[in-house]
Amino acid sequence: MSAPIDVKQNPDGSWTAKGGSSLTIVSVTALTEHKAVSGHAVAITALLSWGNGWIKCEDAKPADGQVVVVWRKWPNWNCFAAELDSWQADSSDTEGGAWYEAEESCQHIETCADGPGEVQRPITTHWHPLPANPTE
Repeated sequence: MSAPIDVKQNPDGSWTAKGGSSLTIVSVTALTEHKAVSGHAVAITALLSWGNGWIKCEDAKPADGQVVVVWRKWPNWNCFAAELDSWQADSSDTEGGAWYEAEESCQHIETCADGPGEVQRPITTHWHPLPANPTE
């Protein structure tokens, strides 16, 4: 039996799925309701396997375009979150690329806020491969 989650649409049109247990609460925000709910399920699964398969971003990045669960801190929110994202390699970038969904979210927020430079990028510390696809 799974714990209930709260799903709501945000003022900017994105969706947030939030919930968990008394020890672990996960909040996932995505552009669609489906992505928020499915991302929440993946994040909870990944958190339950914490320590088993998490890779430090400073040690390695996933394959270009591979969707993974990331562990990151969004500045000024004072909390960490597990989110779905994919690494987009870019040899001309000083960091070798960028996390696609984080970059898209920041660009969207900058458009609605005070413009470029007004939004701090999240700090992504670890990533974890997605669990195997269901067999049933």
